Amino acid sequence: MLKNVEQGDINLDDGGTKTPKELWSLMRAIMYQRRNKMNPYWNELVIGGYDEKLGGSFLGFVDKIGTAFEVSEL
Repeated sequence: MLKNVEQGDINLDDGGTKTPKELWSLMRAIMYQRRNKMNPYWNELVIGGYDEKLGGSFLGFVDKIGTAFEVSEL
């Protein structure tokens, strides 16, 4: 799924890429959707990175049922 998102960014050819927070939000939605279909991915994800647009780092967590937490200060 993330490779398809990355390929979509490349295909747009506008120089933009997804920020860590955008990827975290996407994975939160996917995990929650799969939970609602009673077919969850049995993973817990930690997504981190540096966001040049905001000029700061990001750290987020998503579990198998779509519960998500984000660290406000690093």
